[in-house]
Formats: sequence, structure tokens, C-alpha cells
Amino acid sequence: MKTLKRMLAVMLAVVMMMGLGVTSMAATTEDSNKVTVHVKIENPAAQEDKTASETIFDENVTVDKDTTLYTLEDATTIENYGKATAMDALIATGKTITYHKVQYLDTTTWKPIDQYGIAFDSIDGIAGTSVDNGDDTTTYKYWELYINDVSASNYATNYVLTDGMNITVKWSSMIY
Repeated sequence: MKTLKRMLAVMLAVVMMMGLGVTSMAATTEDSNKVTVHVKIENPAAQEDKTASETIFDENVTVDKDTTLYTLEDATTIENYGKATAMDALIATGKTITYHKVQYLDTTTWKPIDQYGIAFDSIDGIAGTSVDNGDDTTTYKYWELYINDVSASNYATNYVLTDGMNITVKWSSMIY
């Protein structure tokens, strides 16, 4: 009788261990297709009104590595190869973001080149502006993208997400 109980206990232990192993593998497989990045969107109003909150958004977001959240026509031709990008992380914040497709032109023929990017126009209704300063200069105010604390040299759709990436959007200005 003791031997039977011991065998039954060992068999139950083996079945439980197998069940735990299958469960942990399933969770790992599901999570392995996710990427988590930190997104910060600064509040332009804080520059003018010192009582305003300094940020609109400042949290981690998690997205599927192989899914894009923007829906523009021909989005598959954008240089991200179908991977989640900084633009997807911005959209995943839940903030209202408007954007448009940009097509580069050959400057000698002015014909489109098959390379695209997506530029964002506004975040939560705040869009870039330009003001004539009256002295032959113009002040441009715009959203500026930073990837890992470095000003981006390309569109948000050109930065494929990696775990731990920091994406910041700051309100900037320049006089031209």
C-alpha cells in the first residue's frame, strides 16, 4: 500500500511539473513577440504657463513587434519592414495623433522615389505653427522627436522598436 501511494505521489508530481513547464513555455512564447519602450510627450503649455504639467504622457508602453498601428495607404512600403516603430509607440499612448505620409522626391526630376515616412502633425490637437516676426524672420514651433535622448534625424516610422528604447517628443522652436 505504501509503495502504491509513493508511486501515485511521484506520478502526480511529474504531471504537475510537466503542466508548469508547458504553462511557462506558453507565456514566454506569447510575451516574446512584445517590446516595451518608454514614451514621454512634453507639454508645450508648460513652457508658457509655469503652473501647467510638464508632461502629457510619461509611461512605458508595450506593443507587438510585428504589428504597425498606423493605417495609411501604402504603409507597408515604409522603411520599417512591417515592424513596430517609434510611431507605433506614440500611437499606443492613446493620445490623439494626426499624421501624414511623406514621399521623397528626386530633386533633379521631381518624381517620387519609392521611400516613405510618416510625419506627425499634431498631438492632442496641438499642431506646429509659424509666426512672422516682422523682421524678415519666422519662428517655427513644432514637435521634435528624440530617440534615446538624441534628436531624431528621420521620421518616427524609421526607428524600429527595441526593448528599453526611450522615445521623447518635445515642443521645439527655431527662428529662420
